Amino acid sequence: VQRPPPRELMDVINNSMVVGQEFVLASLFLARHRDAIEEWESHTTKHGESKQILCMVAVALVAVFILYNSQTSSDQKMRCISAKGKRKRMLVRVSDAVILAAILRFLASVLRTLTASYSSDTVNALAMGGMVVHLLTCDYSYALGISTKGNDGDGGDGQRGSTRRLHTGRPTFSGGTVSLNAALFSTTLLASRLPTNVMSYAFISSAVLLFAFYPAARHAIAARQTQSKIFTPCQIITVAATTATIPSLVNMLERIVFFGTLIFTCAVSP
Repeated sequence: VQRPPPRELMDVINNSMVVGQEFVLASLFLARHRDAIEEWESHTTKHGESKQILCMVAVALVAVFILYNSQTSSDQKMRCISAKGKRKRMLVRVSDAVILAAILRFLASVLRTLTASYSSDTVNALAMGGMVVHLLTCDYSYALGISTKGNDGDGGDGQRGSTRRLHTGRPTFSGGTVSLNAALFSTTLLASRLPTNVMSYAFISSAVLLFAFYPAARHAIAARQTQSKIFTPCQIITVAATTATIPSLVNMLERIVFFGTLIFTCAVSP
């Protein structure tokens, strides 16, 4: 058995950062759900609902920014696409987004009452278990910009930033289907604890953006970034998500578990 070639420490830290980022995003997602319920119960007005809508708008703006950067950071092959192909691909993406938003809006009330008969303890336990499965089964190679499947367009060679086939149709999800299903399972359970349909719609839409759309954008950005950089998009997003999560940690135990897991993943493990 041959020993793997030596790698720079910064490269190993950057690779482990994506695991920490997924953990931070999952923690932020769960913390915002708890904050939404507590704000609603404490105010008993539409203030909590409006804050949830603002949160959804913020997530949508961040998603648009990430998707825009993933498109503008394309390689020379992307520049050879005809204008007709670009318009067709953009039309497909926009139509999918509009259809998905409409479907989620109509199904928000159904999803909110789907598991309403479950006790809160059962919902919390199953949701936490689903998030653990999501973290364990996430395709971190894909998140690092390394395509290990032939249908990802790199011929299955597993090289970062290699040439991919450029599809104008609907793309398939390559970030781990088990991981996606586990995250959406937890989302459906947690949505039943929200008091209004609008908050449920905002919560589910945020989950779809975070767990279904963001992995593809993260892959596109990571596949074209320079190795051994001190500040990478993954690090910046991780720091921003960590900063947003800290105010939602209500006690010392949560802070110890959160920072202990993050430090072990991003600093001790490499």
